[in-house]
Amino acid sequence: SHNHYVRSSDQKIMETIFDRLRNNGKYWFKCGPYVIKSIRDLKTGFDSSTKDQKAVLPKSNVLTYEFTNGCVITLRPSGTEPKLKYYIELAGKDPSSTVTELHSMARVLIMDMLQPKENGLKYHLP
Repeated sequence: SHNHYVRSSDQKIMETIFDRLRNNGKYWFKCGPYVIKSIRDLKTGFDSSTKDQKAVLPKSNVLTYEFTNGCVITLRPSGTEPKLKYYIELAGKDPSSTVTELHSMARVLIMDMLQPKENGLKYHLP
C-alpha cells in the first residue's frame, strides 16, 4: 500500500479536485494507461459495482476507484487538517514486482487525478 496526502491551505482547491473527478456524474473510467473497473462516490451515493448503482455505505466525501489490475485508490479530505488523503492498495504474489507496479501506478494516479503542480499542492511521490 501507499498511503499519503497532498496539502493545500485553500479549501476551494480541494473542492475543485473532487469536482473535476466527479465530472458532473460523468466519472472517469481510465486514468493514464490504467482502466477503472468501478467507482464508488459516497458523496453522491453512486457505486458502479452494484446492480442499482447505489452505494450501500453512508454518505461522506469519499471517492474510491478500483482498477482492472486490482489496484484500489480511495481519496478523502482530512477532517482536521488542510489535506487530501489518499490510500492506494495493490495485492500481488511477487512482493518486488507488486511494489514496483504500485509505485508506478501511484505516480500516475497522483499526477493525473490530483494534479499537484497545477493546483499548487505540496506532495510526495513514491
